[in-house]
Amino acid sequence: MPEVQPAQERSIPARIFMSPDQPRLRAGWRLLLHTILLFLFGIIISIAAGFIGFVEESLTSIWNQILNFLVITGSVYVARRWLDKKSFESLGLKLNSQSLFDILAGIGITFTQMGFIYILMLCLGWLTFEGFAWQFDRSM
Repeated sequence: MPEVQPAQERSIPARIFMSPDQPRLRAGWRLLLHTILLFLFGIIISIAAGFIGFVEESLTSIWNQILNFLVITGSVYVARRWLDKKSFESLGLKLNSQSLFDILAGIGITFTQMGFIYILMLCLGWLTFEGFAWQFDRSM
């Protein structure tokens, strides 16, 4: 009969900060650090964009989206790589034969949902269709 080994007693900081079954921080601490990383990346990208000349009152929506993409993707990559100690690809970003089907299914589901919402709102009288945007004069 094998002997049952008593669990090794961990220090108080290890019990507070470290996950009991994996050699990494507990989930709450990883989320907190990821949030801090997100803000730091945002500040760094904003400062860099200011030096390049992107930050002005006429900052277009596309540049704003590009900067947001850099901030969010960069912070998720760093948090996934060094805080979670897992690969970025393990988030489901692996390219294979199923990828195209998954993307098309996501587009189709979204199209169906938004179409259903539009028809429902139209039937309930919550909106009225007055025309397309390109049919109206933009010089106001």
